[in-house]
Amino acid sequence: MSASTDVSAVVRGYLALMTPQRNNRYAMSQYTVQKPWGLERWLELNQWYALKLIRMKPGKRCSLQYHREKVESNVVIRGDVTVIMAFPRGRGTVLKKRRFRAGEGWSVPAGVVHRVIAGPRGYSALECSSPQLDDVVRVADDTKRGSGKIGTEHHG
Repeated sequence: MSASTDVSAVVRGYLALMTPQRNNRYAMSQYTVQKPWGLERWLELNQWYALKLIRMKPGKRCSLQYHREKVESNVVIRGDVTVIMAFPRGRGTVLKKRRFRAGEGWSVPAGVVHRVIAGPRGYSALECSSPQLDDVVRVADDTKRGSGKIGTEHHG
């Protein structure tokens, strides 16, 4: 995927969906994507970055996944979460597992397999990423979703 060409087309497509939901050109979007584990509210999406509010239900987890180009950073604003990341090391893989509470955060570089697991009260976080929102390669998923955008999760 060419970052300069394909990302621009994806951003234009999503902005067309988000625009009617904005009160004015400076308002944050209320575009919501329902997930089996909770929801994502896409606050901003432009050619440079995406900003999302993530809410995950207690004990739920996202796909075991990675991104070919997308990079993301998250900060917990409520609850707690466990993040698992798999880093290649030599001929094997090193798994890193860490719990994060409100005010703490993590970053995921492109190519790193990761999974987020909500604590017993669930969690909310702000995620800022590069704009390649369709760039999701699911290695495993509790609801058997495939890679990429899942059309039925998007409403708008």
